[in-house]
Amino acid sequence: MWVWRTKSILEDPKERKIFFDFCKSPHCDSTKSIKLLFFSVKKGDFLDQKTLCNLRNFLDEAHSQGIGVFYCVGGDPDWAKRENHGKALERISLALEFNTQSQSPKERFEGILFDVEPFLLEDWKNDPKTVADQWVELVGKCKDLIESSGQKFIFGWVIPYWLDKEKYEFLNKKLQDLTDFVAVMDYWDTAKRIIEKGRGEIDYGEEINKKGNNTTLLSKSTL
Repeated sequence: MWVWRTKSILEDPKERKIFFDFCKSPHCDSTKSIKLLFFSVKKGDFLDQKTLCNLRNFLDEAHSQGIGVFYCVGGDPDWAKRENHGKALERISLALEFNTQSQSPKERFEGILFDVEPFLLEDWKNDPKTVADQWVELVGKCKDLIESSGQKFIFGWVIPYWLDKEKYEFLNKKLQDLTDFVAVMDYWDTAKRIIEKGRGEIDYGEEINKKGNNTTLLSKSTL
C-alpha cells in the first residue's frame, strides 16, 4: 500500500494506531491484511532529529507487526534527465545513511521505490528514445550506488503497464533487468484486465526471477 500523507502517522500516536488497525483489518476484513508499505518521507525529514526518531519508532512498530516498509520517493519526471540524476541519487544516499545510523534492523527500511515518471515529460512526446535512454542510465546509476554501499537494500521503480511494446523497444525489460522489482501502474477495474494488461511485465519478471533477481507487483488505484 502506498502511503503519501505520513506526517500525522509519524507524529500522532492515535493516528498511528488507527493506521495500523486498518493495516490489520482493512474495511474490517482481516483476511486482506496489509503487509507491505511504500512510505513517503520528505527530503528535509532526514535532517530533522525529531522526525527521524518518530520514523524509527514507526518502522519498529511496523516490523513488529510483520509489515515491511519501503522508502517511497515521489520525484519530478525531469529527474530522468542526465543533468538531474543527482537528485535521485541523493535520496538513495539519505536512505542508506538512515539505515546505517539505525541501531536495530527493525528501525530500517527494506529498500526504496521510486515513483518518477519520465513519460509525463513533454520531451517524451517528441523524442521518447532519448528520454528513455537517460531514464535507463539513471536506474543503472541507482543500482550501482546501492551495490557499492554493501547494504542489503531492495531497489524498485514504478512503471506503466504499456512499456512492454515494440514501440518503446520493450523498455520494461531494460528497467526490470536493473531493479529488484517493478511496481506496474495497472489501473483497471477487474482482476482479469489487470493481469491481462500486466502480462508482459509478469512474464518477463518470471523469466528473470529464475535467476533470483526480480519480481513484479501489479498496482491498482483505489481512489
